[in-house]
Amino acid sequence: MSRPPMGQRAVRAQHAPWISELAATKYDGRSREEGIDLTSVTFRMDSSDGFSESLGLLILEDEGVVIQFRTQDAILGVAKGDVEEVDVPFRDIDDFVYKKTLFGAKVRIVVNDMNYADDLPFCEINTITMSIKKRDRERAEQFVHSARLRLSERAYRRSLRDD
Repeated sequence: MSRPPMGQRAVRAQHAPWISELAATKYDGRSREEGIDLTSVTFRMDSSDGFSESLGLLILEDEGVVIQFRTQDAILGVAKGDVEEVDVPFRDIDDFVYKKTLFGAKVRIVVNDMNYADDLPFCEINTITMSIKKRDRERAEQFVHSARLRLSERAYRRSLRDD
């Protein structure tokens, strides 16, 4: 599945393989066994109304983060639409936060653009919060470390240009 280069932030509904298939297979030709930094993690998030939930995949790319998700009925588990995709470039990200919980973990992305609250059903004002299952804690922690490193490298390169 090829994506256009990340440029303008956009929400695109598209047909895609089911999220768990994306997480279980190779991404960009790199497999989990090769020891390369993990660049994706699956997540789950309940909507504020409690009647729907979103299952998705958080993908780390060179220019930012891609959030793919599908919203479904929380009670029946019936999908309410196609897989949607939101590109969040690093210029719109202030911080990544990983918090271990009793039953899993939370990954929070703090953005500096409130428009993401309109695009994502699980975004409050400027914080995108995703729940991670216990079995994916290590993946999520590695994801956040890699994302913070890329964010820091971007800030460092920007400071060199400013000098």
